[in-house]
Amino acid sequence: MDIIKEVKKFGYKVDLGLYQLQNYRSYKDIVDILIKYLTYIDDEVEKEEIVRILSKKFAKSEYFNTILFKEFFKSDSLNYKWAIGNAFCYVLIKKNIDEVIKIILNKDNSKSREMFVIALSKFKTREIECLFIKLLKDDDLTSHTLEAVRKMKFKGALPYVKRYAEDKRKLIRREALKTLKVLTELV
Repeated sequence: MDIIKEVKKFGYKVDLGLYQLQNYRSYKDIVDILIKYLTYIDDEVEKEEIVRILSKKFAKSEYFNTILFKEFFKSDSLNYKWAIGNAFCYVLIKKNIDEVIKIILNKDNSKSREMFVIALSKFKTREIECLFIKLLKDDDLTSHTLEAVRKMKFKGALPYVKRYAEDKRKLIRREALKTLKVLTELV
């Protein structure tokens, strides 16, 4: 299957590569083709490029969620898994929240868990709020959890976030201060 030829049939100019699709406002008419190609190829660098291209709200579907989970669990590539987590920031459906929580809680998934935390910030539930408070203590996820708390505008996390305002780690301190600014404006 020559994906470039397939995509060109729809009028997209991708002579230099699929990444050129990013120049278009939307390409939802070829989402199914891109997903199909993702399942056929073995090269994880190519797969990662396609996952990044499909990291758009218009690619959101139960089917694509299923494919992304399959890709995540069969891969050993940290970069590819991280890109899959990033895609879920755009395409995660509510039905799959529990699966994402399992990925986040499994420390064997290391840094690839980061973007899954951000993906959960789109769903304001008591369970996710409690999870975020717990994840603030996970050194691998603190900065991304602070960002997720900020995006969710989770006011209940304010006392927990304050603890990180003077953290010795610059990134954590910066994220905490940005989050505090947003949360205190809400109170």
